Amino acid sequence: MKYDVIVLGGGPAGLSVAMALKAKYSNKSILLIREEEKGMVPCGMPYIFGKLNYDVDADVKPHGQFIKIGGVFMVDTVTEINREAKFVLTKNNDAISYEKLIIATGSEPMVPKFIKGYDNPNVYYIKKSYQYMVKLAKVLKPAKRIAIIGGGFIGLETADELASDSDKEIAVIEMQDNVLSLAFSKPFSQKAEEALSKRGVKVLTQTSLQEVEQKGTDTILHFNDGSNLAVDAVIFALGYRPRVDVAVKAGLPVNRFGALIVDNFMRTDDENIVAIGDCAKKRDFFTRKDSNAMLASVAGSESRFVAENLFEVTSIKNSLGTIRVFGTVLNEVSFGVAGITAKEASMENMDIVMGTFTGFDKHPATMPDTNKVEVHLTVLRKTGTIIGGEISGGATVGEMINVLSMAIQSQLTIYNFYTYQMGTQPLLTAGPTVVPLMKAVENIIRQLG
Repeated sequence: MKYDVIVLGGGPAGLSVAMALKAKYSNKSILLIREEEKGMVPCGMPYIFGKLNYDVDADVKPHGQFIKIGGVFMVDTVTEINREAKFVLTKNNDAISYEKLIIATGSEPMVPKFIKGYDNPNVYYIKKSYQYMVKLAKVLKPAKRIAIIGGGFIGLETADELASDSDKEIAVIEMQDNVLSLAFSKPFSQKAEEALSKRGVKVLTQTSLQEVEQKGTDTILHFNDGSNLAVDAVIFALGYRPRVDVAVKAGLPVNRFGALIVDNFMRTDDENIVAIGDCAKKRDFFTRKDSNAMLASVAGSESRFVAENLFEVTSIKNSLGTIRVFGTVLNEVSFGVAGITAKEASMENMDIVMGTFTGFDKHPATMPDTNKVEVHLTVLRKTGTIIGGEISGGATVGEMINVLSMAIQSQLTIYNFYTYQMGTQPLLTAGPTVVPLMKAVENIIRQLG
């Protein structure tokens, strides 16, 4: 059995690149290998425990369209990659040959083996596995006392969703000074904590878990300050690591974050193998240092790029690297961040100036469902180049942060950005004289004189 392209992994990166390749090359054979019949939408997993009413099937990304356009789908596990002979071995099949191999095996939760009791049977993770999430949903639905260890995006979104059930007692444990401290500045992190507290979530910062102990039906969490907490279930949300075991076994090198090393065309050391998504190396947009940013949006852009350039190079990546563009919603308050924060800029010895603005997302502000919007913008002092920003408010935050992301990637300065036209409409945006992003830019221009 031989295919023009074999794609390993059926998450956002794998399925997207397989679909794009089959659409572009209808005459080529494309095989997608995934370990489970049903694949999850990773960003939607926290919402299984609230808005999706514990229905895991509501968060499944179907692969039917890929089959419909002529792609081949296989449920199996790849156990070996033979680079010299250009074939893969799977658990249930003989060797399958390829012309090009795309590794899109994603990432898996970090397991804190340094914590005593990490393997307690009541400890769980947010795994990108349909079967696992089905089991987890059955556990968490009746559970009354749940602790989430880790105050990142997945942890907070899971806590927020679980807390929509007022019968549950939810706690978030974060060892840093604030939740979301790796993405947001202190004021926005504190806003996130306030939103969760209003939801009824107990937020414990500057607190680290030392041990998980089982006493009868209670799972006891012991913390560094000597306090403890009894719960029914524990969810570790400490981040993810690249899933590259098979690739490493085949001799493909990884960087310090454990991601497969790739060039600007996503090619590995093997000219016939590319890697995309969470399992592939990322470079920071500003410093070009290796980055551990894992985003479905980045996986999507890499998938499109690889589909266009796999067999012949037809374009050059227009992005110099990966910028972090995050968004979340906690207790109906939206948060967005793009680029780097003022704290990170200072750590890189950047001379910066910040502009802020507080306004509303509709006009007039007396319109129904109007939300207060706060914008913090960071630029380089001497050139006015936009390097980062944070926004909080209502649903419009999502599109505003994407506009800001495009400005950063295009290396716009506040001076050329300020002259751009922005469309306005009373029910959709702020008024034409008080566009939040423009007012923050104006604030900086006035500071610089």
